[in-house]
Amino acid sequence: MDNLIFACLWRQIGFTERKLRDYWHDAMVHEGKQSDSGIHIKLSHENPVAHVVVRLGVSPAHLTFNISDKNAGKAVASAVVRWVVVDDVFMHPTQTSRKEASVPPDKDLLVIVQAPGYKRCFYTDPSSPSEPTLRLQSGEERTLDAELDAN
Repeated sequence: MDNLIFACLWRQIGFTERKLRDYWHDAMVHEGKQSDSGIHIKLSHENPVAHVVVRLGVSPAHLTFNISDKNAGKAVASAVVRWVVVDDVFMHPTQTSRKEASVPPDKDLLVIVQAPGYKRCFYTDPSSPSEPTLRLQSGEERTLDAELDAN
């Protein structure tokens, strides 16, 4: 795992994993307190320098979304993609209306696509249709094609 070292002078900085990778879902723990907003470092004249080690994990997987109307074949601009990371500890929900997203690798993802005026769609990986989850490797890129049925 790579380490980055930052020297910060004369200001207060809050580092969050989300700023480094937009797919982080595990809460950070600092001094026994759980926080998803990161660790804040206060610098002053008495403490003008802080050395911060940021441990970067594995690269995220990347999803591109192609969502269309099943009957018309046209793109559905109002679509929202939600995914839930399913593991043995927590269920971490995330959503986006963008056309692409970085997602955590090596995790089971339950992917849900929906848009106003359409039935909700649960994405099933064509390579494993019996499994309701999608699992991508670090750095893997996948295009998710979904056709929505009108209500």
